[in-house]
Amino acid sequence: MKSGTFWFGSLLALVGVVAFTALGFWQWGRAEWKTRLLAEHAAARAAQPIPLAEALDRIAVRPAGEVSAPIRVVMRGTFDAARTVLLDNQRRGADVGVLVFTRFVPAGSDAAILVNRGWLPLGADRRPPGSLDPPPGEVQLGGLLRPPPATGIRLGAGPPLDAIAEPPLLPWLDLAELGLAWRESLPSVVLELDPESPGGFRRDADPLPNTLPPAQHRGYAVQWWGLASAVAAIWLVLVLRARRRDGRSTGAR
Repeated sequence: MKSGTFWFGSLLALVGVVAFTALGFWQWGRAEWKTRLLAEHAAARAAQPIPLAEALDRIAVRPAGEVSAPIRVVMRGTFDAARTVLLDNQRRGADVGVLVFTRFVPAGSDAAILVNRGWLPLGADRRPPGSLDPPPGEVQLGGLLRPPPATGIRLGAGPPLDAIAEPPLLPWLDLAELGLAWRESLPSVVLELDPESPGGFRRDADPLPNTLPPAQHRGYAVQWWGLASAVAAIWLVLVLRARRRDGRSTGAR
């Protein structure tokens, strides 16, 4: 085997092994993260609900940057029907729709919180069917305090809320931006309604709807690691065969 060919092939094999190994670890990490999230979600569902103020106090003392585990809460208050936003591009199976978020003011407090009322399909006119109005008057809500849906990759700035027809159809949910538009400070979490709470739409018991389960991530990790092993084994076989061939050629001279 020529020296140039040997080193070029070795480099390609090394890149393949490193890339496939890294992808395997990434998939395994996703599985571990989802396993932990599902366990936290199940524990929160099984826990006794606490008042919203107590839950927000717990979240406030957590270290900066720490992702909040869900906390089950119960509260009374009123929906602010004029403050509803729709989070676009939310899939449920083959259907595409929106998540409906409405501002909620707990009784005895001026500090509001955003409530995830659930999923609705979008019609041909890009609007959800039926009314989005929440129940009037004071109601009792229960659910989980969770971080808002992930923003993902932003491709440019979104339009200002006051320039969007009501209710605003948002490409992402940024609580800081929403608070600025509404001239208030919103907590860094949203309330995910229990199925029995009023004013909601379709709500998923699974905290990770339409995503791969942990077991499938682990299966992909094993596949990537298998590819890394296969690349290494194939290159080793090719190198050994080339050396034997070179040895026979040298001995025949």
